[in-house]
Amino acid sequence: MAKLAINGGERSVTADQKGAFYNRALTDEELNEAVLELVRDGVLFSDEGFPGETILKFEEEFAEWRAVKYALAHTNGTSAIQAALFAVGVGPGDEVIVPSYTHPFSVVPILGANAIPVFCDVDPETLCADPVDIARR
Repeated sequence: MAKLAINGGERSVTADQKGAFYNRALTDEELNEAVLELVRDGVLFSDEGFPGETILKFEEEFAEWRAVKYALAHTNGTSAIQAALFAVGVGPGDEVIVPSYTHPFSVVPILGANAIPVFCDVDPETLCADPVDIARR
């Protein structure tokens, strides 16, 4: 049996990983300005619990930037996945393909919908779900 990479064996992923998990679209100055605006505004939600003007403006501009009709802001990725599963009607017994290289919180909403996560291989070059393995599953 071959030695694991952690024990000095050969690595299975040899692609350069620099920057693979970090893609900043805003400069530090832009981020600072945006955060300061939110803090100074002090209102992310209205008194009725609906999004405040800042969030509504963000959703509108994001939709325009992505050239789509709507955009809906979420508090985190888990709630975004939960909303997406609900929107497409995923329910008990449905299978949802998930890359095997993922965070557990990307699977939690699937389980919350009583659906079944089905793990697929990850392309070592892109670190994304392997389309060939998706088709196989």
